[in-house]
Amino acid sequence: MVEVIWSEVGKAKYAEWEKVALPQQQKQKALREFCENALREDYKNSLFRLGSNNKAQSCGALYENIEDEMIDINSSDFLEIDKTTFEVSKLKSSFVEKKQTLDDVFDKAAEYYKPTEVPEFLCCKITMDLYRDPVITPSGITYERAILLDHLEKVGKFDPLTRAPLQAHELITNLAIKEAVKAYLAEHAWAYKTY
Repeated sequence: MVEVIWSEVGKAKYAEWEKVALPQQQKQKALREFCENALREDYKNSLFRLGSNNKAQSCGALYENIEDEMIDINSSDFLEIDKTTFEVSKLKSSFVEKKQTLDDVFDKAAEYYKPTEVPEFLCCKITMDLYRDPVITPSGITYERAILLDHLEKVGKFDPLTRAPLQAHELITNLAIKEAVKAYLAEHAWAYKTY
């Protein structure tokens, strides 16, 4: 019965997170695209402001390759614009730096919504699921209470890992792990799906 309740709580918490997360992810994606387009447009406009139309046309060819590796400023495309070679190189470097910063900011913002591995210390040694009601044995190993009690009843009165004798009354709630799981779920609500 307890497992059913925990399962339903986990499903409800995950659904609650998903209701907020999906629209937020879509907003972040749209904002990222907008910022990237604005950055590209600024780069393109800066290239065209560098000089006359002929020079700008040569610079405009550069715009088509802005996502590629740094362009060789000694290539034949630049022979006509020797005076602006340095400025074009600076613009390209500035664009690449700004694009990297933009990527870093959006990647960091997306971490909240990106599932990762749950740390092992927050998972039961038997089920490998997040703890719900962790208990510690006299040997210092933490288990999920319901799973360990089931083991003691069906398999035998011993610790599943150490094989040391163990009675149900010797189990103590591991409050530190319980609080750690609570804190982890507060920052990584997607983990409720496995809860």
